[in-house]
Amino acid sequence: MNTAGDEWQPATISIEGCPYCPIKVFSVCDKAVEHIREHLLDEREAAAWVCVLDPHGAVIDAISDPHSRNRLYHECGRQVEALRLLYEAYTKVIESNLRDACWLHWKYVERRGAGWLGVALGTCGLLMVAENGTIVTAFFPRQPEPDGPVRRGKRHMRGGTQPKESLKEYEARWTNEERIYYRVFRPAFRFVRAAQEEWFAQIGWLRPRNTDYALLKDKLPPVAHMTLVTWREYRKKCGH
Repeated sequence: MNTAGDEWQPATISIEGCPYCPIKVFSVCDKAVEHIREHLLDEREAAAWVCVLDPHGAVIDAISDPHSRNRLYHECGRQVEALRLLYEAYTKVIESNLRDACWLHWKYVERRGAGWLGVALGTCGLLMVAENGTIVTAFFPRQPEPDGPVRRGKRHMRGGTQPKESLKEYEARWTNEERIYYRVFRPAFRFVRAAQEEWFAQIGWLRPRNTDYALLKDKLPPVAHMTLVTWREYRKKCGH
């Protein structure tokens, strides 16, 4: 029995000027717990969430440690306080990115029968799908291994190569803003582009569910245009 769900109520997001608001953040507790476990507490994605969460919040310390993540994985389905802590943090990031998407028009809504399905991308790289007034998923796609190699060493003129840098070593030189762009946003942005290519490959066939992300076609700038400088300008427009 999911005891944490006994007191759970879905949060709602309201954005001025958005005709599809208010939007619930998941419809039932079990879905909220499922997505928290699959995304916020996932080893790869947790590093992305650490970059974008409130630096003074309690969640960062909790999800930065593998043992703590494992404990929260089990507790969030049973304990009200653990679920509240994670769900509120998840909701705040969703709301911030959804506001960005509305402001920049990085969203697309498609009518489907009597209902609708919408896809949006925030400036942190959070990819969101909503259906008939409810967020059904929100995640940071295509995140790298927490400490995997990110680039090859440069070749010396005298021969030989420098050793590969780990992601942690490479990131140590970044500001937090650069970390969000390189580590979180850029992989997500490229993921959406790949989804668009997959959608075109499905012409004449039933479209797979995961290519709902391809609905963002023509709503996002070209990959070549999305440099760090340009991304910062978009972030500034959104008040970051």
